[in-house]
Amino acid sequence: MQTLWQDLRYGARMLLKSPNYTLIAVITLALGIGANTAIFSVVNAVLLRPLPYPDAERMVYVWAGNPSDPKAESGLSPHNFTDIRSRNQSFDSYCAFNYVGFTLTGDQQPEALSGVLASADFGRVVGMAPALGRLFTAEEDAPGKDHVALIGDGLWKRRFGANPQILGRNVQLNGESYTIIGVMPPGLNFPNQSIEVWAPLALDLSKYSRGTAFLISVARLKPDVTVERARGDLQNVGEGLKKEFPDFAWNFTLKTEPVREHLFGDLERPLMILLGAVALVLLIACANVANLMLGRATARWKELALRSALGASRWRLVRLPLAESLLLAVMGGAVGLLLASYGVDALTAINPAAIPTREKITIDGSVIAFTFLMSLLTGALFGLAPAWQAAKTDLSQALRESSRSATGARRLTLMRGALVVAEISLSLVLLLGAGLLLESLWKLLNINPGFRAENVVTCSINLPRAKYPQDGQQAEFFRRMLEQTRAIPGVESAGFVTSLPFSGSRGNSSFSIDDRPTPRVNGPSADRHQVAPGYFTAMGIPLQAGRDFTDADDIAHPGVVIINEAAAKRFWPSENPLGKRITIGMPQEVKLYGKAVSREIIGVVGNVKHEELKAEFQPEMYIPAWQLPSLGMTLVARGQTSAESLINSIRRAAQSIDPEQPVRRAQLLETAISRSVAPQRLVTALLALFAGLALLLAMVGIYGVMSYSVAQRTQEIGIRMALGAESRDVLKLIMRQGMTLALIGVGIGLLVSSALTRLMKSLLFGVSPNDPLTFVGVALLLTIVTLLAAIVPARRATKVDPMVALKCE
Repeated sequence: MQTLWQDLRYGARMLLKSPNYTLIAVITLALGIGANTAIFSVVNAVLLRPLPYPDAERMVYVWAGNPSDPKAESGLSPHNFTDIRSRNQSFDSYCAFNYVGFTLTGDQQPEALSGVLASADFGRVVGMAPALGRLFTAEEDAPGKDHVALIGDGLWKRRFGANPQILGRNVQLNGESYTIIGVMPPGLNFPNQSIEVWAPLALDLSKYSRGTAFLISVARLKPDVTVERARGDLQNVGEGLKKEFPDFAWNFTLKTEPVREHLFGDLERPLMILLGAVALVLLIACANVANLMLGRATARWKELALRSALGASRWRLVRLPLAESLLLAVMGGAVGLLLASYGVDALTAINPAAIPTREKITIDGSVIAFTFLMSLLTGALFGLAPAWQAAKTDLSQALRESSRSATGARRLTLMRGALVVAEISLSLVLLLGAGLLLESLWKLLNINPGFRAENVVTCSINLPRAKYPQDGQQAEFFRRMLEQTRAIPGVESAGFVTSLPFSGSRGNSSFSIDDRPTPRVNGPSADRHQVAPGYFTAMGIPLQAGRDFTDADDIAHPGVVIINEAAAKRFWPSENPLGKRITIGMPQEVKLYGKAVSREIIGVVGNVKHEELKAEFQPEMYIPAWQLPSLGMTLVARGQTSAESLINSIRRAAQSIDPEQPVRRAQLLETAISRSVAPQRLVTALLALFAGLALLLAMVGIYGVMSYSVAQRTQEIGIRMALGAESRDVLKLIMRQGMTLALIGVGIGLLVSSALTRLMKSLLFGVSPNDPLTFVGVALLLTIVTLLAAIVPARRATKVDPMVALKCE
């Protein structure tokens, strides 16, 4: 321990004597370690840290899946949910919920809140215990007894001043009185952080058909049940339901998905790629610092030999450079930790929508421990080369040969060249990854979504049923809202829709084609939207054939529908669909008109992307909103005025009709589209940043090696010039050395990349993992950069004075 302390003190003195060298090494390491720490903090928060629910690994979502699309997930009907709840053998508890918008009114400004209606087992499934009060009971999860609510910690503090006497207080939600029975603890806003109100689901099965699917369900597995066993159990339940209800169109399967996989599954592969990328950056940084230390080792060649002659053991000689490298690594780690603390904020600010639970990404004890261990490993890694060189010190040879011509010095030159080759190879891997992602993102962003998003503002309006119980009242509100919006200065067009593209909301309905037999299984179905006149114009969705809806298409004149091109192609591939009739038969339609309405196809519009830009177009049908009113719709307004001004005008318009009616989720449509590609944009931006950093470090490494080589060959260059070599000959000699390193590095990098880029296949769109143009372009770029890094030392070599060079040692 005493000798180790002496080695550390000696290493510290040597570093203080070379402040420029120490500063460069510490900054280089800090960049590599800081980048690793920042990305690890995200990985720790998203993939490693336990979810804030007891035994979260036992929580699974239950979905209706599509046999032809393993990734497809949709909700369950109330009937299927209750049957699964009673028949499964794997669930300790099982609940369903449905997202809903609440309007909180009272003595303050009306406030739009996000909430869920959940069945009675919700608390048992999630393991959530209120900070105040209690959860709702099974008795309260019944029609007529369901006017109780729990509120979130944020709402409790913001709206009610954290009043501990809140329990038992009545509040107005959607125009109805609810009794607050509990306050949830901070950070437990399941199923997502925007939820602030929970109320009973209170299902009335008589109101729904087995084909009406809108419920999201979550289960807690029994302690001895695995996810695989639960999947088998659900499959048996599904087969039993198919036999019992053969008339129902069973075109889906039942599937389970762990909650963590649902929340973060799409981020796992991108985060692992980023973690691998920053690891490569750190290796390049280590190679650079190792090169610096090897350069110092040349100057200390004889010093180490003299230490050996004075009795220093080989292990003691090895410990000297290792102690120095560990000190550099610890200092680099400390500065890197500081950089990471700022880097985490910058990383989440690049694209906040890309990372769920970003508020939980912090530099905690796990991250600090990771940084410390990584610093020690880094120090050992880049200290190995100089330590190995120190172990091979030969006293007689070192004292006999000059420092410039020594065999050991030539060995150092080879080692430094090998490190530069490694830097170039690793940089090429990162540059290729960034290049592929950039090309993929460019193609993704240039996809036509089927509408024009520029200058379009959207906002949601949810009417309280207690205040607008009649379909005519709902339609009248939205009619007046549409008139007032169109009257706002600068608004060119406006419309309403129930499911806005890229809003995360979709509704699918099966239908029958009149005069055709309807298959029992896998019958026709399409995404269904209710739209007000003017919607297609406001969205820029082209009308390909027929006519648009008008105000005359109202409750008194039902029976029309518009379909998209995908529906026309799938269901009428060789016919003109105009004039054809379909029957949807939704429960609301039957209740409103007393029967299922046969609807005439009066128009065909262009296809629209709804969830992902890279997704295929799906069949869609549009029903006039005035014929089938809805409590919740999204306003779409296109105008040349500023977004903030237009949103404020829309809010005033809504409150001029109903002073207690707020608007929700006001934003630009472009923002919603941007959010859909947020993960790809984040990964691309970060990988490009890390690739640029790697390229910079590689340039520094190449420059350092070439400068060292010129210094080592000063006498040789002088002799060559004395014998008649011209400047261009010397330039070619040095450049040839640099380009040899570059070509070897590029060749190795291309071989490694051809294997590694296949891991990115799931992140690419329209680009092959081995895209030849990207490979060739990046290889040329790196070769040119190497050429630029080597040209300065090469030009310096051409200015060597032969007389001065011949007098050198």
